[in-house]
Amino acid sequence: MEDRVRIIEEIIREYEGEFDEKKAENLMKLVSIMEEVHQKDKVVIPQKKVVYEVIESPNKETVSNFVAATFDEPFGIDIEKTMEEFEKKKRSIEERMKMIGEMMRHQGVKEKIGQEVIEQIETTIQNIENKLIEHLYKGIQKDRVKQEEKKEEEKKEEEKKEEETVGVSISQENDNKKSCKQEEEREIDKKFEKRIKEIKEEQEKRRETYLEFKRKYEEHGKNKDYYLQMRNPSTECENEIKIGVGVNQKNNAIMDEMDTYEGLNEENKKVKKEMIIEIEKEIEEIEGMVNDMKNTKMELDQIKEEKKEVNKTVKIKGNNQRYVRPTHKVEDDEDNIKIEVNKKTETDKIFEQINWMKMEMEVKFEAIDRGRYYVMYTRIKGMRDEDIDVHITKNGNLSISGMKIPSKEEKEMIMRMVNQQLKGISEEEKVQIIYHYCQGKYGRFKGIYGIPENVDIKNIIVNYTEGVLQINLPKYIDYKEVYDPFDFVW
Repeated sequence: MEDRVRIIEEIIREYEGEFDEKKAENLMKLVSIMEEVHQKDKVVIPQKKVVYEVIESPNKETVSNFVAATFDEPFGIDIEKTMEEFEKKKRSIEERMKMIGEMMRHQGVKEKIGQEVIEQIETTIQNIENKLIEHLYKGIQKDRVKQEEKKEEEKKEEEKKEEETVGVSISQENDNKKSCKQEEEREIDKKFEKRIKEIKEEQEKRRETYLEFKRKYEEHGKNKDYYLQMRNPSTECENEIKIGVGVNQKNNAIMDEMDTYEGLNEENKKVKKEMIIEIEKEIEEIEGMVNDMKNTKMELDQIKEEKKEVNKTVKIKGNNQRYVRPTHKVEDDEDNIKIEVNKKTETDKIFEQINWMKMEMEVKFEAIDRGRYYVMYTRIKGMRDEDIDVHITKNGNLSISGMKIPSKEEKEMIMRMVNQQLKGISEEEKVQIIYHYCQGKYGRFKGIYGIPENVDIKNIIVNYTEGVLQINLPKYIDYKEVYDPFDFVW
């Protein structure tokens, strides 16, 4: 049959009533019957009266009249069969989704329903997709439980047969295996106890550093006036932040090490649990203090920025101009710490399977007018200069794009959360769960923004510091002009 979307549109145009869910379903059933009857034949759109009667009250007469009216020439209709097909017609999920896809690809339909309805449809489909994933995961979990139960039953059957066949020799062999296993467990317990002792000795030094960091935080961590009395306020604040970050790096390393100890006796299991709870509490407390101090540093940077009258100018040449970013020292970035790795960890293997290019991240810019220049800014933590691209398009617009990938610490935190909350799942399932968790938080972002006519594009400045991407757009200076800060809204 010819273009179904066009036919649906034409029938709706001929219908003079009000649509509801039942009438919409009647329409789609009629289209399905037309598709079966016509195949490659040309479809004639029936008159208004025929369309109105069949949608309002579908019965033998109205359905047969409607189908017959879709042919150029008289066509014999099996009324009983046609009505039976109409009443029994139940459209499958695949058929419905295919129809939705055809309608959403049709430009005419998009123009008629409007952007707001399209966004509502996208939200509904996203909810359906999320529901499918949720139930698929539950189904996989049920299958796994059944498989484990089946394996357990098969194992018991095999053990029973072996006991009946071999008798005493099997019993001795099992005793030997059990003895070997117990020996291995004793070795693990010895290593664990030795390591715990070492950690507690190291913890005394780490505790001193932690208490010193906490003391400084409580004294002046959120007091920018304290730092403003120093020669380099921002640097002093950053140095204190690095102390807290360093303590948490050691804490995270111990947490990862604790995950490697399995098969411990009950007493050591208790020791391990208590240590994990204690360290997790300390990590959470330090992260809160570090975040507060980062906010203080951001305020100090803002004050420093406001004191500067002019930043370093970035010169632009040609039509498709790109900005040269300020030099960024890796040694000053607390997130760029070189760690030697001899082999790939489970975290590396899992995150290598995620395609960050296909993941979209939402980034919103704020814009303010500061008299001599406009400022666009947004907070995107954990990125590098080379991950961000800002340039002017051929059409004279400002293009801002980039890609954010989780840092090593963030990957380890996500991996630890998955391992603790969803034990026993496969690597493939971990990849799927982490992919959905990272949606919206990481991935690509891109935005195109118009540039006001009074902006001097040759002196636009781009800066990315401490998780804040800032773009200064200087205005052409006219000293006779009186600036109105509320004259421009981005």
